[in-house]
Amino acid sequence: MTDPFTAQSTAIKLAELSHEIEELESSRQAILQRLDKLRALVLTSGNRALTARASVDFLTDHLTEIAFAQVRLLEAEVREIASGLESLSRESVTLAFESGSLDDTMAEVEDEIERISGLVLDGNCKPSRGH
Repeated sequence: MTDPFTAQSTAIKLAELSHEIEELESSRQAILQRLDKLRALVLTSGNRALTARASVDFLTDHLTEIAFAQVRLLEAEVREIASGLESLSRESVTLAFESGSLDDTMAEVEDEIERISGLVLDGNCKPSRGH
């Protein structure tokens, strides 16, 4: 390697390679910085996603509890209304029976009044129905 031309050529190539290595190293550093920023953004996004999911889960549980409570209240109200309807049904059957009995009694009373009136006024009497 005593040739000055070869030595100079080799020195130039080494300088170029050194420069390229420096450029590659700075590119590698830039890529590493970008990766670190992206990793930080992914972690932040993941934390936000976990927080949002936890909030949604909490809200879902809360709404479910409220819905079940409302359903229980509605069921109790329906039972109460059904009980009231049963009571009204029994009362209406009783009233219908009493109304029929009252109609029969009124018809008997009218017949009796008519018979008594006939006796008092004309002396005519409609035969009694067995009373």
